[in-house]
Amino acid sequence: MMIDFLNEQPLRLAEAVKEIPGRPSLSTAWRWASRCKDPLETFVVGGRRFTTREAIARFIARQNAGPTPSPASASRVRAQERVKAARIARSVFRSNR
Repeated sequence: MMIDFLNEQPLRLAEAVKEIPGRPSLSTAWRWASRCKDPLETFVVGGRRFTTREAIARFIARQNAGPTPSPASASRVRAQERVKAARIARSVFRSNR
């Protein structure tokens, strides 16, 4: 999602941190905007960085949505379950001999 300049009210990043629950530091907000895997949406005007209340709400919602399992991790879990099932089957087969 992108910031909708026509419908969202800009806030300087320094002002925005005062409205975020827990009042994180300004450096934390910069980190969220620059180094986060799913960053806080921001924009720069005249050398100042801005965001919006709506962008903050979207960022918080994404952070609390939980991880989305990737296809690779799902197939790895299935492979581990198959190995475990095979071990159980072998042990049951050995005990029934």
